[in-house]
Amino acid sequence: MILKGNLLVADPKMFQDYNFRRSVIVLVDHNNDGTVGFVLNKQHEFSSQDILPEINCNLPIYRGGPVDTESLYFIHNQPKKIPNSLKIKDNLFWGGDFSVVIKLINSKLIDSHQIKFFLGYSGWAYQQLDCELDESSWVLVNKKLETNDIFTNSENIWRDKISELGGKYLMWLNAPENPNHN
Repeated sequence: MILKGNLLVADPKMFQDYNFRRSVIVLVDHNNDGTVGFVLNKQHEFSSQDILPEINCNLPIYRGGPVDTESLYFIHNQPKKIPNSLKIKDNLFWGGDFSVVIKLINSKLIDSHQIKFFLGYSGWAYQQLDCELDESSWVLVNKKLETNDIFTNSENIWRDKISELGGKYLMWLNAPENPNHN
């Protein structure tokens, strides 16, 4: 069953899809209108200072997905500090008062271990993700969400999740990103 807070792990055979190969996505909303998530492990070449000059530190920006790539989104674990946050699961939230976020970052009251920024998002129409799961494009991970996976371990998260899945997935750990280049 698809729930907010689940992780989607791209099946290793999805290597031809530039947007999603070796991706891990956190689902932030799932309802009768569809599903929304953010790719956790595709960092942009530029940082927060490149697009948010009002922020006085350099935080990474991630490619949240191929939808609405001109808009900035964020997830965090600071709902008491960031008003109007939407609960995803346990200690994970998205959105909130952006002017407060800027003040908190500039005051060094939150940092990259507590907030993550994305340009764009990943979105699916009603039941579209169900079809992609049936086609084995994704593996749905329902276990307890570790905030370490979200905020600090994103570079290796795909390999880590594939390793945790074990079995038939283990052979992909040492394969090149595109097996056609082997």
